[in-house]
Amino acid sequence: MNAEALSLLEFRRRLESQARAAFAALVADTDDVMTTLYTEAPAAQVAVLRQYDVGGLDALGKATLAIDVALALGSVTALKGGLLMPALRPSECLLLLVADNNRAEAVLADVSRAPLAVADWTEPTERCEGLFVDALAAGLKRPPCPDCGARVGAAHRRGCDIARCVSCGGQRLSCDCDDSEGERWSGQWPGVFECRALDWYARRAASGWVPCSADTAGARPDLNRLAFFAAHGYDGLYD
Repeated sequence: MNAEALSLLEFRRRLESQARAAFAALVADTDDVMTTLYTEAPAAQVAVLRQYDVGGLDALGKATLAIDVALALGSVTALKGGLLMPALRPSECLLLLVADNNRAEAVLADVSRAPLAVADWTEPTERCEGLFVDALAAGLKRPPCPDCGARVGAAHRRGCDIARCVSCGGQRLSCDCDDSEGERWSGQWPGVFECRALDWYARRAASGWVPCSADTAGARPDLNRLAFFAAHGYDGLYD
């Protein structure tokens, strides 16, 4: 590890302190802490990389946020990433995720509104997984596109077999859209973040692919269901 790099413990503690300060700085007891993406760059510099307003996000909105987290981290030289999010469990709390290339951790702290205060943070989880953990991991590990070699955050090269059209959602190689911008590689196969957010999984059966839960043996993100939804505007592949 870089001698100047923070340990994951020290990185998390710095972000816990910043989260407390952000909550204490709210100007009204009805305000929310912004969902904040933090990064540690070389020389142990911790900075806010991006902030998001996530009020009222639906499942696809959460997937879009996860993709943006991966792209944002992938576009910088980041050793660690952290994501602070307001949450409910069922009472109001703050959720903080931190990750490096070897481990991810999550901690929670309940909050009160009168007076504005943040309780003690929980012990970090022993096993941390989920949509936003995977987004942090993809942005930090920066795996290249397996077809064209594009880095995370960069547009796929022309002729890439994996790239989707940003206009119609189909394979860019096989559509006629004027896709001049080009989809950027997120570090995950296109559609995986969306399927995870929607909890759309399928397994192979004798009759073909059938929907199932994420914890079913052989379950994979149901990219066919997502493609049908993108093409027709409703979830009807299995009707």
